[in-house]
Amino acid sequence: MRHLLIDANNLLYRAHFASKLTDGKGTRISGAFNSMRMVSNLMKQFRPDSVIIAWDLGKSKRRLELFPEYKQQRDANRKEEDKIAIAKNKEILLELFSHLPVKQIQVQDIEADDIIGWLATTKLKGEKIIVSNDTDFIQLVKGKTKLFLPKGKRLTAKKGEKARPYLLSEKKIERYLGFPAKHYILWKSLVGDKSDNINGIHGIGPVKATGIILNGITGKKKLPIKPEEQAILDRNKYLIAIGAILQDEDVKDMQKAYRLAKVQASKVRFSQVRKIFNKYKFQSLIYQIDEFEMRFKKVTRKVKDEEQKRKERKENKGGKEVIGKIKTKKKKRKED
Repeated sequence: MRHLLIDANNLLYRAHFASKLTDGKGTRISGAFNSMRMVSNLMKQFRPDSVIIAWDLGKSKRRLELFPEYKQQRDANRKEEDKIAIAKNKEILLELFSHLPVKQIQVQDIEADDIIGWLATTKLKGEKIIVSNDTDFIQLVKGKTKLFLPKGKRLTAKKGEKARPYLLSEKKIERYLGFPAKHYILWKSLVGDKSDNINGIHGIGPVKATGIILNGITGKKKLPIKPEEQAILDRNKYLIAIGAILQDEDVKDMQKAYRLAKVQASKVRFSQVRKIFNKYKFQSLIYQIDEFEMRFKKVTRKVKDEEQKRKERKENKGGKEVIGKIKTKKKKRKED
C-alpha cells in the first residue's frame, strides 16, 4: 500500500507564483491550475493507492500560545492581491478535491504538518510519501516514510550545489546532510527557522550546527551554548517537532476529520471536475481529462472498496447489536 500525503498549502503557494494565469474574466487561477497539474504528475510518477490532501486552517493555536511571534512576519510580507488570489484558488481546489478520490483534511487551528505527521506515524501502514518543499518533514523520514521535495532545494552548505527535486530516504538524508534524520530537530532548533520567525542560537549557523551533531553532541554531551540559551533551544524543539505540541482534544478533532474525509473520498464525480475545468478555462487539463481520470483509476477503486467494507462493518455491527438485544430479552423472560 502506497500513500501520497500532500502538504496542500505548500503546493498552492508554489503553484500560485509559478505563473500569472487568469481566466476569461481576469481572475487569477494559476494556483488552482498549476496545483492540479502537479497533482496529476504526482499520480503518474508515484502511482499511489491512496492520496491525502492536508490543509492548514489558521496558524497553530498551540504554537502561538507558546510563542506569540510564531509566523508573525508572513502576512506582512505578502501582497494583498496575492492573499486574495490564493484564498480564491484554495476555494477552487477544495471543491475540485471534494469530487476526486482523495481524502481531504483540514482542522481549525492545526497545521497540515501536524496532520501529516499524525497520519504518517500512527494511522497509515505501508509506504508513505510526503510531498512538500518544507524540509521540516525530514524529521518524519524513517523506514517506509519518505519525503519528496518537488521544487528542489540545496540541502547542504556545499559550494556550488544546485537545487533539484529529491525523493529522500533515510540513507539519502544522511548522505546529503551528513547526519541521520533523527537529529534534524536538534539541528533546526540550533539554527532556527526564519520562515517561521523562530530565532536560533546566536552564533550557530548550519555548518556549525552540523559540526556539533557530527561531534556526537546530540543531548548526551553538554551543548556549547550559554545557560540562558537553553530555554530558547527547548522552546525551538517544541515548536519544530511535528506533532509534539498537540493535545488529546486536537487528536480527537483530527480523528473526526479523517473519518469524514474517508467517506467524502468515495463520492467520486469526474463529471463535476470537468465542469470546474471548463468554468475556469483549464484548457490543457480539459484536453487531457481522460488521461487525468485514468491516473486516478487505481485510487478510485481503492476508496470505493474501503467504503464498501466500512458499510459492511456497520451492517454487521448493527446485526450483532440486534441479536444481542434479542438474547437479553429472552434471558429476562426466563428469569421472570
